[in-house]
Amino acid sequence: MVPKHISTLLSDPVTVLQSMTPLKGEDHQSQLDEDISQLRRGIKNLTSQEQRYLKAYALGEVDKDWIKAQSGPVKTHRRDAERVFEKLEA
Repeated sequence: MVPKHISTLLSDPVTVLQSMTPLKGEDHQSQLDEDISQLRRGIKNLTSQEQRYLKAYALGEVDKDWIKAQSGPVKTHRRDAERVFEKLEA
């Protein structure tokens, strides 16, 4: 499952980034580093989840409709997280 913070960030990443309180110096860098770490973990978790779904499909445990229904939102969240990650790193 995607941690709540990541889920919230992914639901509206632009608003979350805009609402972040501007911090100064080390505090800003520390918060930015933490956000980047959380996004990395979230992206890794989402990628693993996608791979588990594909493995279940390859093993014949689920059908095509199930895999589309389950992997679509996960793929969207992962792509959104990757976009936010790129913005945070910039």
